[in-house]
Amino acid sequence: MKTKIKSLFLLHLIALFVFPQVLTATIINVPDEQSSIQAGINAASNGDTILVQLNNYQWQRLG
Repeated sequence: MKTKIKSLFLLHLIALFVFPQVLTATIINVPDEQSSIQAGINAASNGDTILVQLNNYQWQRLG
């Protein structure tokens, strides 16, 4: 039993170092937290999720 607990602890410890972005990832809600999809993209960091609510959005063609 002790070996199983040690193995699980070691596995969790390794996962914390291999996948650190999981600990800092956030969900950015558009339009609740950010006013536009582009603002949500600009506010996002690596590992974040942008959740776009059902709405009518205006778009512009760039270029």
